Amino acid sequence: MQIEIIPEAQDDILDGMFWYESQKADLGIAFFSEIERNLTIISENPLAGREFSGKFRRAVMKKFPFCIYYLVSSEKIVFLGFIHAHRDPRKISQWLRKRKP
Repeated sequence: MQIEIIPEAQDDILDGMFWYESQKADLGIAFFSEIERNLTIISENPLAGREFSGKFRRAVMKKFPFCIYYLVSSEKIVFLGFIHAHRDPRKISQWLRKRKP
């Protein structure tokens, strides 16, 4: 199955990495490693994430307070966002609808 990470989601990753790295040395690298681990899990079992706001899926990261939002089709998984878990779910739904896969 193909995987796509849209540009906005790539920006989410970089923003998180830079923020965590500014808090403590190597924490940004740990954040990125946790994202990679979660992407592998989702790639192996795309339906593992819970449904969120209709067609989207959400996987909660264990080591950092972030959620991974994505779409699944028969051919690919499209990652739309890596967003802090404490954000308002209504705003997240709005953001996701604006992001184009």
